[in-house]
Amino acid sequence: LPFPAFNFIQSVEDMGNGEYNSLAVRVSKRFSAGFSLTTAYTHAVSIDDTSNIRIQGYDTLFPQNSYCIRCERGFSSFDTRNRLVVSPLYELPVGKGKALNINNSVANAVIGGWQVGGIFTLQGGLPQNITIGGVDNSVTQSGYDRPNSTGTNSSISNPNPNGWYNRAAFVEAPLGQFGNVGRDTATSPGIFAINGEVHKNFRVKENHQFQFRAEAFNLLNHPNWGAPNANILAGAVSPGQPATYPHQGFGTISTLAAGIPMRQLQLGLKYTF
Repeated sequence: LPFPAFNFIQSVEDMGNGEYNSLAVRVSKRFSAGFSLTTAYTHAVSIDDTSNIRIQGYDTLFPQNSYCIRCERGFSSFDTRNRLVVSPLYELPVGKGKALNINNSVANAVIGGWQVGGIFTLQGGLPQNITIGGVDNSVTQSGYDRPNSTGTNSSISNPNPNGWYNRAAFVEAPLGQFGNVGRDTATSPGIFAINGEVHKNFRVKENHQFQFRAEAFNLLNHPNWGAPNANILAGAVSPGQPATYPHQGFGTISTLAAGIPMRQLQLGLKYTF
């Protein structure tokens, strides 16, 4: 320790820096001929050295080496490399005066005038900081040491909730040393979600109408996984493996991405005047 006579000392300073660059493209087709479409795509890169520090509001997240904030330079914890959102709206050609004409007023009120829409979202995963959580090999008492790289690619050909990263890619750094793996070098799962809706307006009188809506969130019921366990020592050691070999809990996923549950259905009725 640099000052062995002292216990843990925390210093908080406004010393971080970062940079953000992006390309944003938006293409829209205004509603005509019963159809509208909005497409938005963003390609971005955000790099900094402090976005993982003290983000929870209490003292649990620290740099690996407080004497070298520059060594923390890496992808921001919120860096989203690619994001595509497509939102179509289509009015079914059924009803009075439409391609499939309905002259009967009752049938037209029930069948005609329906619109179908949705939101398609495709997004890359967020960076993840690989650690040897709870093990203070650097003897700094921060508890946020990173491992050493074995030179093996951390990605695997078929990532899944039982293993998102290559467990053989990381090992503990020797006692008294910092790990050589950079900050936020891994990537968590991305997002794929389709929300759909169908609605119809029922006119009551001038400037008064009811709208009935049926909505489906995550229509395909596609699981969007949360962040994998980033502690290479998580779980029990498999038989025959040395203590420094990544444990079997590393890279496993036990949660869904926040805000994107499995399929949910919702009915709504709105009155506007």
